[in-house]
Amino acid sequence: MLIDFGSGLDRVAPMSDLSELIERLEGALSVARAMQADLAGSAAEFPEDDMIELGVAAQIFEMEKDTLRLWCRTRRIGGKRGGRWMVSRQKLRDLRGR
Repeated sequence: MLIDFGSGLDRVAPMSDLSELIERLEGALSVARAMQADLAGSAAEFPEDDMIELGVAAQIFEMEKDTLRLWCRTRRIGGKRGGRWMVSRQKLRDLRGR
């Protein structure tokens, strides 16, 4: 069987090697999907009307943007929506005591 690995290198591989390769790729894909869901899903947990853009949150709460991004990841106060960082006003208020 001839396999094109996309790098211009072709080789013949036994079916057992292909099965193992597919199994490993499926495992890696599963991990990647879980990571993607973890990153993207955090902002989806919050109601749309509770979310504000990270830059706006930084101004309102007088915080650094890097700190807010860290808190989004570690304290689950927000996440990415449509490629933009969004923060839950309520979660941030709760953490800041405002």
